[in-house]
Amino acid sequence: MRSFLAMIRNSFYEAVDNKIFVVLVGFSLLFTVLILLIGFEELPFEETVRGIFRNVEAHFKPVARFGSAPASETGGSPPELLDVSKVERDGKTWYRAEFTVKDPEKFRLKVPPLPGMPEWGASYEGEGGIMACLQFESRMAGFFQVRTGSMGDGRYFLEAKPGKTFETAGAQQITILFGVWKIPLRGVTSMQLVFGIESMLAKFIGGWIGVIVAIIVTSWFVPEMMAKGTIDLLLSKPVARVNIIASKYVGGLLFVFLNASVLVGGTWFAFSLKSGFWHAGYLGSVLTITLLFAVLYSVSVLAAVLWRNSILCIAASILFWVLCFLVNLANSFVNRMSGMFTEAPDWLRTGVKVIYRILPSTSDIGDLSDYFMSLGTPPVGMSAETNAKMFEKIDFAGSIVQACVFIAVMLLASYVVFRRKDF
Repeated sequence: MRSFLAMIRNSFYEAVDNKIFVVLVGFSLLFTVLILLIGFEELPFEETVRGIFRNVEAHFKPVARFGSAPASETGGSPPELLDVSKVERDGKTWYRAEFTVKDPEKFRLKVPPLPGMPEWGASYEGEGGIMACLQFESRMAGFFQVRTGSMGDGRYFLEAKPGKTFETAGAQQITILFGVWKIPLRGVTSMQLVFGIESMLAKFIGGWIGVIVAIIVTSWFVPEMMAKGTIDLLLSKPVARVNIIASKYVGGLLFVFLNASVLVGGTWFAFSLKSGFWHAGYLGSVLTITLLFAVLYSVSVLAAVLWRNSILCIAASILFWVLCFLVNLANSFVNRMSGMFTEAPDWLRTGVKVIYRILPSTSDIGDLSDYFMSLGTPPVGMSAETNAKMFEKIDFAGSIVQACVFIAVMLLASYVVFRRKDF
């Protein structure tokens, strides 16, 4: 056990004592520094409230009525549908807007349906429709407590209580280089912006580009160890061959885990510090990036033991990744065919299902990153229950177990081949 830990320590030092490791860490820190140059400046909530009225006016379309015939849209934007007379603060947290509605019966809004959101798919028309649309737009903008009513003489009021600043659309603007450039966030919350960028970093920068770079960088770890002279020195020591393989594998995982931790941890801290939106779910992407690499690196280790060629290690890992993607795509297609005009043949459905169960689901590992991102922070306008339904059909526990079993099989095969080799 002591010799195994010593070899892991040596593999760790070999991984970090590498110029490429330093370069990757430098890029991760560069992302963090660039984010620190971005600021979020609060705007007056009065302008945010007026933005709700602008959104409503932008949605409604004029309609024409001819006798008893159904109304039809005429196209174009409604001129001055809502005339806002004043917006003021009502108490410490509420905001009150007073306005008039001009010719409400001439305008209609049809919102396309969206699963889990009953407000969508509704037809807003006339005075009542405009009031309902105002409430809906207020909630979408982050004002979760809204009241509307009539003041008489064709005048109405809207009272809204905003949530936290980063949860309210249009409540902040981005400042770049300490205020040299300022970009208002119209119709977007800073939480949505941060959430979107973090998701891109987790799935695209770290989960795709980062994993490919890691496959290339670590491809020489095992082939170099098996070079003549290096392997002779290792085998001359009282170290079991299984420890040699395992330590090299763990060293590669540490290489990726540390880089992912610097990228995700640094950008998370920078975004949280600047926006006030502390989103811990983003940190879970460190685990998903490492797990995805662990699956692909197990293939790379087996290829290294078989051929001792780093190029073949890279090719084997990436081709296997493509294979997993195609199998997942085929499984989704076969499942969808059941609800279409024709069903997939039994032999095809069974064959795809068997292969899908044998190979690790790299797509589910990617979806696991989305699941971590959504924990405690469902998308704006979507309830936690609706957000949970998006992932209820994905067996994350089964996918993790499936990936771990596959890794164990690959490492066992690598050990068997390595033990039988005569150096």
